[in-house]
Amino acid sequence: KTIEEPPQFAVILLLTNNLDAFLPTILSRCVKLETKPVAEEVIKQHLMKYYNQTDYTAAAGAAFAQGNVGRAIELIQSEEFNEKKEKIIRLMQKLMTARDYEFEEEIKELKDDKEHIEETLNLMTIWFRDVLLYKATGSDQFLIFHSERSLIRKQSVSSSYAYLEGAFREIQNAREKLKSNVNFELTMSLMLMQLKEIQNG
Repeated sequence: KTIEEPPQFAVILLLTNNLDAFLPTILSRCVKLETKPVAEEVIKQHLMKYYNQTDYTAAAGAAFAQGNVGRAIELIQSEEFNEKKEKIIRLMQKLMTARDYEFEEEIKELKDDKEHIEETLNLMTIWFRDVLLYKATGSDQFLIFHSERSLIRKQSVSSSYAYLEGAFREIQNAREKLKSNVNFELTMSLMLMQLKEIQNG
């Protein structure tokens, strides 16, 4: 009803990733604007100009924001994000070097930050995305974890395409289980064990 007869002082914005979910009667009253991610270099320059960021911190914020300016601003101001990023790097190192499947310390850290587990899983996905990108192209130009390019190169050599496909699948499986309220520690433990197992396999 509000969309049919909107007040004169208002502009109503409807944001969606699924346009087909809207009824035709609603769509007929809307002007469709397709938004696209902002270019990484544009975000970087914005952070340097308006938030006094160094070239490195602006580049890192722009990379991890993946086209979202607001997200980039949040990241450069978040010490917690940098800590989380370092934890992911340590976890990826352990997946490559650990001789057993003991991840008790890592699971405890993940549980302590349980409310932000979606961001952690996103960072893991980005990490494997970087490994896959380097394996496919041999270039570190577009890596998001650019400061860890040496480790990413090393993992790209030891990782098959099948392993990387399996890694994406295991992370997504964990994400779906958590949404279904499956036990957190069990879900994380199984995910890490699977990532290690398919790495060895």
